[in-house]
Amino acid sequence: MDELKVLEGIIESLSEKSAPLCTKLWFKVLTWLFLVVASYFMYGFVREGGSLLIVILGSLFIGAFVAKNALDEQGFKAWSFMKEHIDKESVKKRIYEINT
Repeated sequence: MDELKVLEGIIESLSEKSAPLCTKLWFKVLTWLFLVVASYFMYGFVREGGSLLIVILGSLFIGAFVAKNALDEQGFKAWSFMKEHIDKESVKKRIYEINT
């Protein structure tokens, strides 16, 4: 079953023509702007006597969001080179074999 999901994902990825959102310049600018604004507010929150735990959790979620976007962008760049070396018909044939 796992093989089927992977193969179907490959077929879907081969069919995609548009780049993911994380590769768009405006999205990168908004992400970093959000990072700066959130950092400013978290710093102010701690200075005013707020809980350090809130700042740690906020930083964790912001870092995870930025890391996910970076990984998605690098994956898209790598996939754009790899997909031309994958035989789509062979993948479809294997999906058919699994389903029968």
